[in-house]
Amino acid sequence: MEEKCEEAHEEKNLKYADLMADCKNNGWGVWLFPMEICCRGFQAQSMWKLLAQLRLSERACKKAIRRLAKAAERSPA
Repeated sequence: MEEKCEEAHEEKNLKYADLMADCKNNGWGVWLFPMEICCRGFQAQSMWKLLAQLRLSERACKKAIRRLAKAAERSPA
């Protein structure tokens, strides 16, 4: 399951690489945070990195992760 999340993360990085370059060439500050939450609620490290960059407290991060996992488990495949 983790391997598929890593593959999805790399695909998203590649998908937006040109857009990121265009934005930087225009002098804009830009960040890319591709996130993955697999169908069974597994969160990849990308989700934790995003929440940390948003400077959420550890408690808020855990709460957000739990809610995202539940939403992923409920959504249709």
